[in-house]
Amino acid sequence: MSASDPWWINLFEPLGAHWVHRWLAFVVAGIAVATAMQIRRAHRADRVMQTAAASLLAAVAIQIALGVSVVVLGVPKWIALAHQGVGVLIFAIALVLVYMTASSPDTARLRALAEAGSDREGRVRVDG
Repeated sequence: MSASDPWWINLFEPLGAHWVHRWLAFVVAGIAVATAMQIRRAHRADRVMQTAAASLLAAVAIQIALGVSVVVLGVPKWIALAHQGVGVLIFAIALVLVYMTASSPDTARLRALAEAGSDREGRVRVDG
């Protein structure tokens, strides 16, 4: 790499790719924690959804541990493959959670209340 190379090439070179990959891991971990917290609050009675949210957090923790192991141990193939597989698992769990949330009776009730201009307890809001 030289000074005449464009700035964006750093995103694709090994050092830049590692940096972006690590920051994306932090973003995914933050979104997973926020999602799990929201599900715990909004869907307390739904044990299946609670389990899926906990599974998402566990998979993200495993993914981060595998990612660190890949770098520290010099990219062993089996750990790199496990890292890829857990990434797919995280994506699948996230899709399941989106489906479950969208089709949840709690979500439908909240959407209906919002459309009717009511708050969570069913009280009608008066604006103005």
